[in-house]
Amino acid sequence: MKSVFRVAAISAAVLFSLTITKANASVYELQLFSVDDYMSAYITNSVYNQQLMLAEPFGTNYPYVDISSYVEPGSNDITLALRNDIAGYAYTWNFTIDGVLYASGSCGNWNANAGGCNGNSYATGIVYTTDILFTEASPVSNTPLPAALPLFATGLGALGLFGWRRKRKNAAALVAA
Repeated sequence: MKSVFRVAAISAAVLFSLTITKANASVYELQLFSVDDYMSAYITNSVYNQQLMLAEPFGTNYPYVDISSYVEPGSNDITLALRNDIAGYAYTWNFTIDGVLYASGSCGNWNANAGGCNGNSYATGIVYTTDILFTEASPVSNTPLPAALPLFATGLGALGLFGWRRKRKNAAALVAA
């Protein structure tokens, strides 16, 4: 009988300390390179409306930038916009999810409308834009297990009661025999 209660106490302590943890969130990274003029990256989703995430001047081989903090569950739209400051008009980009290339492309004078380049808007100063659309799954919420503790304790108590009654019944049968 004591062993049943010990098992119940240990099991209750273990259950009380456990929770189902949230699944690891994905890592979203954006890399710009071969930027000829001025590049900006914006995101639109359920929280942000054309929120500026990063901006890079003329240059090459920029490192990957973690943009995970801007990504929200549901539909996300990243817009890359190349502004014409002096001359040129070109850029190349890579977008990864958890280190795996999801999308990439190049836009510019020598590769117009390649890799998802959207038309020219010289009047606004934006030469080319690219939209990267993706969907982030809803995260798994944390569920505490202590809510199941009373049910678990009741089950263990019932097993202990049935064991006690059987032991008592067997002892009474031995005395009667």
